[in-house]
Amino acid sequence: MTAFFALLLVQCSWSYEGGQGLGFMAAMLALARTPETRQRVWQKYRGQFNTNPFLAGTLAGVAAHYERRDSSEVDRLLGALQSGFGSSGDNFFWRLLRPGLSVLAVTLALFRPAFGPFVFLLPFAALTQTVRVSGLNRGLEVGKQAAVEMSARLTAYSARMDVLMAFLVGVLGVRAMLTAGPAYLVLPAATVGWFGLRRPRFGSYLLLLSLLILLLVKIVL
Repeated sequence: MTAFFALLLVQCSWSYEGGQGLGFMAAMLALARTPETRQRVWQKYRGQFNTNPFLAGTLAGVAAHYERRDSSEVDRLLGALQSGFGSSGDNFFWRLLRPGLSVLAVTLALFRPAFGPFVFLLPFAALTQTVRVSGLNRGLEVGKQAAVEMSARLTAYSARMDVLMAFLVGVLGVRAMLTAGPAYLVLPAATVGWFGLRRPRFGSYLLLLSLLILLLVKIVL
């Protein structure tokens, strides 16, 4: 439980010098069972660490799995895993899940405004914390196999989320076109939203901007 709470704060410990290293070390210390393991963790994990915060639990579980067995396997894995999870995790959570739930929330808000915020907040919190806990437990149990399984799930879910988001953007565009006014004012905003999803760095921001444009068109017209 202490390790889970430390992982909740892993991003809060971010710095230019060590990334999330301080928070990750705190989680590893909480997972260490013996004084010898704690001393080894203190010496090994004071350096740079940076990955997607929701996947840090999987890496902490994997690392603790091998540290409890006094194995050097984790030394060869951790660098590659944090880089790979940083890329795949950012793609899934920040570029697909977050804007996808935003589109879903805005679409629902056009029909039932009171439910819009909950459609975003509750699924996002539930999914991210489930990934954090399950990844931690699975990593402790099977080691690097947990990272392989998590990577495969992210790849599969990313493909499905991409299709779902395309559908939701289409629904939102049609709904706005039918209720807000002339199509020539609405469709460009929907187009910006769709192409925004394909941008690797600023997709979420461009999508949210297009949603704001759609809402402003609806209010004005």
